[in-house]
Amino acid sequence: MATSIVGEVQARVATAETARGVRKAGDPAAARAAIRPVNKIVAAAGVTVGIYGDAGVGKTSLVRTLPADKTLFVDCEGGSDVLAGWDGASLTLAEDLVTTSDRAVSLKDCMALLATIQADEFRFVVLDSVSLLEKRVGDAILAQRGKEYLALGEYGDMGQAVQKYLRAFSNLRWRGINVILIAHATKSLRGEDGVANPLLQAGSAKSFSHLVSVLGYMTVGLNQERSITWARMPGIAAKSRYDGCMSDIEAVPKDSKEYLGTVLRRIWAHRANLIKAGINPEPEAVK
Repeated sequence: MATSIVGEVQARVATAETARGVRKAGDPAAARAAIRPVNKIVAAAGVTVGIYGDAGVGKTSLVRTLPADKTLFVDCEGGSDVLAGWDGASLTLAEDLVTTSDRAVSLKDCMALLATIQADEFRFVVLDSVSLLEKRVGDAILAQRGKEYLALGEYGDMGQAVQKYLRAFSNLRWRGINVILIAHATKSLRGEDGVANPLLQAGSAKSFSHLVSVLGYMTVGLNQERSITWARMPGIAAKSRYDGCMSDIEAVPKDSKEYLGTVLRRIWAHRANLIKAGINPEPEAVK
């Protein structure tokens, strides 16, 4: 069963608050020590992957294909039974995003944890799901303002808040941590059959699409076999900043017990080859 790290989060938040401000402001030595060659930064970076699909297709179950001892599962869904028996670490966000208890933490405390974790602790951080996080941020805005429905301008407030939180997750990649952002799916009304997209409001959807390097759409076939489409296709919102390795990713067996880990390893290898050849590994994203 996934191990909850709620107690550890509370301890880290307290430690971080005590240590904050120890280094004096305006210290040029600290800035100079942080200077690193760009290629080394990019080569050591993790990857931010987005996966979306309908409820029940197995998005959460994909976490089992990552190394349990190096994975942190951040749960907005309220404690999924899908991962019962899995040996990784989990962190449940409070339903109101505000109240920290012995079973769940506030979003503020979660953000404080993200500011402290390093790749030697967790190589993979999974957020499940962005869609529910957005809904809860909207609910928190309504509760704070004593309203029943969001006004048009408040959707903008919600989008900005979600963008800030998603960026905190995505920025983990610069510490060598891989980030997997899971979202539900919806279909737009464009075209005869519609287009499958992540279930997010416009502002949040834009942030989500911008922050992920690879976006895949997950479905389940008639034979109950799951399928993830990473390459761009008609009727599917997919994206990659690593088009040159899409065929390698698509070739990973979908039933592999190390599926996501293998996908990420192939992206790392492709990116390393690009850097070695002097090619920008992350050109402008193409949808």
